[in-house]
Amino acid sequence: PGSVVLAYKRALRLDRGLLRARRNLTFVREHLPEWLPRTPEAGAVDTLFFWHRTLGTAQRHVVAALAFALLVLLLILRRRLLALLPALVLAAMALSLWQDSEREGDAVVLLPGVLRTADSSGAPAVLARPLPAGAEVRLREARGDFAQIELADGQRGWISRISVERVDS
Repeated sequence: PGSVVLAYKRALRLDRGLLRARRNLTFVREHLPEWLPRTPEAGAVDTLFFWHRTLGTAQRHVVAALAFALLVLLLILRRRLLALLPALVLAAMALSLWQDSEREGDAVVLLPGVLRTADSSGAPAVLARPLPAGAEVRLREARGDFAQIELADGQRGWISRISVERVDS
């Protein structure tokens, strides 16, 4: 499941409109252990800001560039009231792109491993069970043979570096 989740997340990074990949990722997530903290699914805010989930990074850059050009043109023509619309579009695209930069640490556990309190194989375990392959985490730091990760519920710990891989690598 680790490599499957990683492949679907990478596919969705390239093209957010891949409904089949989104459905398949949801299916794989449903078959992971119940005790595993989950990343929250799309809510009302995501529905309202649909372009963040449907437009890819390149498409949002193009929309932002067009909105900026239109904004400058309208300001030159002294149409300040009309300039509000492209200014809002530009702000929405910039916010959406900024939020993507916050996801740069997204990673997936490829091999089951024990989440430890320190970067040592002798450190005590954070969780009672090993972290399963397919767990979606945030990579915080890499040190030697270990990587510090954070689970969806905020728990942090160290896992073998070969057990986890970044989505954007």
